[in-house]
Amino acid sequence: MRKMNKRGNSQFTIIILVFMVIMAIAVPITGKIFSDLNKSIQNVNGIPDNMKSSFDNASNRYNAIWDGFFIFMLIMLFVGTFISALFTDTNPVFFSIGIVALILMIFVLPFLANTYEGVMTTTTFSTATADFPITSFVMQHYVSIGVIMMASIAIGLFAKRSAVQ
Repeated sequence: MRKMNKRGNSQFTIIILVFMVIMAIAVPITGKIFSDLNKSIQNVNGIPDNMKSSFDNASNRYNAIWDGFFIFMLIMLFVGTFISALFTDTNPVFFSIGIVALILMIFVLPFLANTYEGVMTTTTFSTATADFPITSFVMQHYVSIGVIMMASIAIGLFAKRSAVQ
């Protein structure tokens, strides 16, 4: 059986960046749904007060928890990808493919950021966006952050010295 030699590639970074846009859109939408549900529950007379206060407490903490989780996931996915890039053996010939992928990302990331902005600036979700300041900041600077991530991973992938001399 022939052993497959795995080489580094940039598709994983692209998947991370697309996943983060999906998460950045989904979390404020679910936060809005959760907030509206909380308002409805608070107005129902048949629900005990301790359940109302418990749900209100969970609703108030939802935004901060998921906003922090978003930046945590972004940083941890970047660190994990960077570390895996350091341990991946690759040929310097693939550096040109990395440059092409980086240039491609410069054109793709604005579309992803504009998708987020297009969804979140609607009248329905404009208040939900204000509740997630970290996510909003990251998405406003998504192109810069994505390029820095890709460039760092490319440096980690191609600029290491071989352990064997």
